[in-house]
Amino acid sequence: MSIDPARLVATIEELQEVVRQQMEQIQQLQAQQAQTAEQTTRAFNKFGEQMATVQGVVTEVKDVAAEAQGAASKAQETAAGAQATAQHAQRTARESQKATANTQAALGGVQQAIASEGQARSTLERTLANEQAVIAQLQQAPVANRSSSSVRIKDLPEFSGNQDEDISQWLRMGRLMTEGRMASESDRTLKLPSEFASKLPV
Repeated sequence: MSIDPARLVATIEELQEVVRQQMEQIQQLQAQQAQTAEQTTRAFNKFGEQMATVQGVVTEVKDVAAEAQGAASKAQETAAGAQATAQHAQRTARESQKATANTQAALGGVQQAIASEGQARSTLERTLANEQAVIAQLQQAPVANRSSSSVRIKDLPEFSGNQDEDISQWLRMGRLMTEGRMASESDRTLKLPSEFASKLPV
């Protein structure tokens, strides 16, 4: 499975933006919590003042108590929301770290592929140089009976009728001759067609 580094970088930036937004929400929730706590404190203070007044204002005191209770519930809900937001921010941070690791792994794979390509290119250049050296040796190799299309070499394979294959066989035999691996005296004479004789070095 291939990994697009550009896409991974874009994903990391998106995750970082989500983390930033979540942090802003946490700060807003904390500010709301502080405001709610202040409201609760004021409500309880007011409740105490009203309890110290005439019993005729009991109804108002009950209303204030209900307001204090609602504020406390809201404070609890705000605290729960802040905790959930913090947990989500932690998960988002872990996902961002994982995406960063994947990006680094993908970049490592790209670097390895570049190195492998360089090695393959060097191998190809060496192979080409070897082939050019063999061709140069064949061009300089002595060939018997240069004035005719007859060549005497030992154990020469018969022609197959395929020009490319036959020429390849002759080039291989020529390389063996230049390496001194074939005797100069032959046990048979093979007449070459003119199209093959023209391919031999002269």
